[in-house]
Amino acid sequence: MSPTGAYDSVRVSRDGTRLAIGSDDGKEAIVWVHEFGGPGAMRRLTFEGRNRFPIWSPDSRRIAFQSDRDGSPGIFATRADEHG
Repeated sequence: MSPTGAYDSVRVSRDGTRLAIGSDDGKEAIVWVHEFGGPGAMRRLTFEGRNRFPIWSPDSRRIAFQSDRDGSPGIFATRADEHG
């Protein structure tokens, strides 16, 4: 079961197997990954800073997102199967 929350920026991977989901509850802005047909729970992808607006790479292996984890807002990317 996925946690309840204010989700936005929901994006389907180009290969159609996963979702990248942004959530922002006013305290934390997090990027999550959900695999269709997987165990059901979303996996947290980002842990530092406010992370928003996920988007998939063309090969569905990476997710780019905006983050302020280094102080100023910037664009970061991480493998979809890792923690950002």
